[in-house]
Amino acid sequence: MDDDLSLRHVQMLVIDEADTLLDEGFRTLTQKILRETPGESAHVFVTATIPRSMRMYLDDAYPSLVTLASPHLHHLPQRLSVMFVDPGGNKDLAVVKELFRVFTTPGCEKDQVLIFRDKRSGVESLSRFLHARNVDHVAWTGAAEDRKTRTSQHVAPFLAGPSEHYARRHHRDVETPRVLVTTSLLSRGLDFGPHLRHVFLPDAGRNTTRSVHAANNNALELLHRAGRSARAGRAGTVVVFDKNSAPGKTKVLLNRRGQKKGIVRGQMDLLVRALQRPSKSSRRRQRASPKSTS
Repeated sequence: MDDDLSLRHVQMLVIDEADTLLDEGFRTLTQKILRETPGESAHVFVTATIPRSMRMYLDDAYPSLVTLASPHLHHLPQRLSVMFVDPGGNKDLAVVKELFRVFTTPGCEKDQVLIFRDKRSGVESLSRFLHARNVDHVAWTGAAEDRKTRTSQHVAPFLAGPSEHYARRHHRDVETPRVLVTTSLLSRGLDFGPHLRHVFLPDAGRNTTRSVHAANNNALELLHRAGRSARAGRAGTVVVFDKNSAPGKTKVLLNRRGQKKGIVRGQMDLLVRALQRPSKSSRRRQRASPKSTS
């Protein structure tokens, strides 16, 4: 560490968002800090997801580590519903159509929408498209020019309070934007407010990558992004733009006699199903079903 900063007297070190800080981009610096704390200091790792690489590192570096984990770890919120939309040939237009659907649905007059793009360029292009169609929104990438022209005040109306913005959401100012477009920058560490009920994922189904920062078809990143809605037991919706998973795109496999033998689902549909918690009724059926014997 710098000469002006010493960790010799640290008694406890808390690593929040540990899955990110132990990912490839930050791991070297995080490990350096961990090594420079006294050996008798306590280390606490806080994370919403536990990637395999993180688990392997912790098992090796902290063999006596005590893990406290929810039984619902790596599952989507129970009250989060999932919609699949075929974006057709114009993804930005498909997003606008879904925004119109949300904002014209009875009971959704105060609802806010969070749109995640994989790249800064995607945020910028969608922002231009929305601006050209007079859709009031906030575009946030964390780039230097963003920090000059936009402040935390632009994002605050989407967050939970206590704050003046929290009070305003319950007496909504019609001038307050209801759409926030961003990257994975805002998929962690923020508690969005009760009006943030919709998450849009326009870049679903793109090439898989190992990094937890990348595309939506990475299971852990999908959990982080979708989990910005339906928080604290509230209901929410995630809209996944993937033509192969949209209604009517599922393929049914038939045998020569025309009997149903299976279903071919889209990649994102399969991923979402794997992350959803089984319902109480399905768990009861599983417990009641007789075990096969060999």
